[in-house]
Amino acid sequence: DTGIAGCTEKGCDAENPIENACQSCIDGYELQEETNECAPTGSSYCGENCVIWSDGCNACQCENGYSTSCDDAICVWQGIPTCLACADGYEVNDDGECSEIVPDTTCSDNCAS
Repeated sequence: DTGIAGCTEKGCDAENPIENACQSCIDGYELQEETNECAPTGSSYCGENCVIWSDGCNACQCENGYSTSCDDAICVWQGIPTCLACADGYEVNDDGECSEIVPDTTCSDNCAS
């Protein structure tokens, strides 16, 4: 079973193709505008390699790019959504997203090469 209920068999305009995209999700999932993917209902997109994310108020655990569980704080003020912690080998950058850690290859004092 592919999970696809059915497909249209319309002729396509080769000069103006339509991008292949998800149109709807199965029960318990909802379409995420940021990624055009189906994610569990009520989850938020955390970003790639983010393991702890803040929606601007609550801290959330993330798995496969989406929040799995969040605090239930009542927020008087809503902050800016940002990643708080990244997977191993990544760090939070100035944009609040995870970037791969690049080893420092510069030579320190008294280094021969």
